[in-house]
Amino acid sequence: MENIPVSFESEGRNYRGTLTSVHGAGTQVYYLMIDKSAKGLDFEKFFVKNNRLCYGQDMGSALPYVDVQNLAKSEYVLFSITKSDTRSDFKTLPVYQSYNKILEELKAAPEVSTDHKEKIKGKLRVLNIEMRQSPDLTETEAKTLMEKFVMP
Repeated sequence: MENIPVSFESEGRNYRGTLTSVHGAGTQVYYLMIDKSAKGLDFEKFFVKNNRLCYGQDMGSALPYVDVQNLAKSEYVLFSITKSDTRSDFKTLPVYQSYNKILEELKAAPEVSTDHKEKIKGKLRVLNIEMRQSPDLTETEAKTLMEKFVMP
């Protein structure tokens, strides 16, 4: 990957830096955005070992990264992008929190009246719409969740 100039924010401060790819163990590729104040660095000497950014001549001799000029850690962001055929984070999504509130309401009611049943159906319809419109879900994911949660 070519080194690309970028801007990023960390703890309320704006930084200008460089985005580059960094090799990890095996075929895993990480991406590094590092502050421009870390000058004179050879981007080919960055490696990732045990999910830590390291710097050295090669993967074997690389040590945890410290900006040798400042003898401190430079501001940087290290990330990787992976592909998965399925999602496992549904419980962290806002739509799941809404679904969970509906379930809790049902569990708390000793008996469900006709009016209460209609109220729950209305909430499930709203949840269905929220799932379809959620920026966190693809159309297929929303459909899967609706089948699982709304239309059992």
